[in-house]
Amino acid sequence: MIADGQTIWLARAGERGYALTDCVAADVVALRHASVGDARDLTVEEIAANIDTAATPTKAAMAAGMLSRFVNDVAVGDVVITTHLETRSVYFGEVTGDYRFADPSPVPGFEHLRAVKWFGRLNRDTDLPKERRSDVDKQPTFYELADQDYWLERAEAARAATSALKPPRRSAAPKEEQVGGIEVPTPTQVCASCGLRKPSGIITDGVCRDCE
Repeated sequence: MIADGQTIWLARAGERGYALTDCVAADVVALRHASVGDARDLTVEEIAANIDTAATPTKAAMAAGMLSRFVNDVAVGDVVITTHLETRSVYFGEVTGDYRFADPSPVPGFEHLRAVKWFGRLNRDTDLPKERRSDVDKQPTFYELADQDYWLERAEAARAATSALKPPRRSAAPKEEQVGGIEVPTPTQVCASCGLRKPSGIITDGVCRDCE
């Protein structure tokens, strides 16, 4: 039973949730930024200074704030939610351990970890009303969800609806396209419905496949 007072967090597992398979298999929730190293004794400013140098100062500060909350604000017993768009699923888990840094990590490319007991899943399209899907579609990688009571209720529903939770089927990590032997980013567009930047190949008439 999930108790009152627990905080509900949204944690992304890479683009479209491709890393969730490894997270569920390893019983962890994970964030990126290996360049920071172990962040448990770092200030937000120190974390930002060690974010990958490719990031702009603004993006580095945003990433540092999220990682700092992951390290310092998440508590054992809190609930994490993450989406896996390949299977149209929303996964729910309960934090069971303190922060740790692991390199190598059981989730390749995601070295900042917390132990999690993944306990349930819901269907994104049929178990969440459209107005609630936007709660889990926002751009940040890690954030506290608004309307905690609603998401606690959804977490209990996910627990009750799930008898034996298995990792979702593995989806491919994003790849760079090759043009004339040179790697270039996959073309993207902003979806007119959810406002998120998505690969151009999944957008039709301005709306991405996830919002159709």
